[in-house]
Amino acid sequence: MNRLTAGQDARMIAQAVRRGVSQERIAAVLGVDERTVKAKVKLLKDICPDAAALLADRNCPAATYEILKRLKPLRQLEAAELMCSQSNFSSAFARAIKLATPPEQLMPSATNRSGDADVAQEQMDRLEREIASLQAKLTDVEERYGLEHLHLAVSVSYVSGLLQNTSVHNWLTRMAPRQLANLHEVVAVVGQRPR
Repeated sequence: MNRLTAGQDARMIAQAVRRGVSQERIAAVLGVDERTVKAKVKLLKDICPDAAALLADRNCPAATYEILKRLKPLRQLEAAELMCSQSNFSSAFARAIKLATPPEQLMPSATNRSGDADVAQEQMDRLEREIASLQAKLTDVEERYGLEHLHLAVSVSYVSGLLQNTSVHNWLTRMAPRQLANLHEVVAVVGQRPR
């Protein structure tokens, strides 16, 4: 069963309402509260069509769309592209993008609600620390991946050499055929991986 994303769900429900299906009937058929249907009908309202198209088939929560509504259309599109490039559609990431958005790219109502400048600066500082921490973790993972990939390549090369030894291959065939099959599979799979 394929689940609909929040954007697909909202578009489908809004289209049904435009075609004359009552929200009460949709709620009854879907087994949800009528307020949920009303919220889904309004979900893509005030979202730039290009940004909505980018996020249409992504698992983007409704809270993210609500945050995007506080941005002007061009900034919504930039935010959607950034989310897609990072494969991060969380509301926390959308909130971080909103906080990093200059006031002139925010919708007027969002500018009024933005609150105290000190709070925004504190949130920006925290966001910068979190990004620095994530970058450090990414560097660490990349370094470990390189080392582990080297160990894997050396190990597979060694096992491949053992399997080519007739005496070892014959002994494994007689004494441990299941393990021999596993070793052949490992050598084949790792040999097919791009380097």
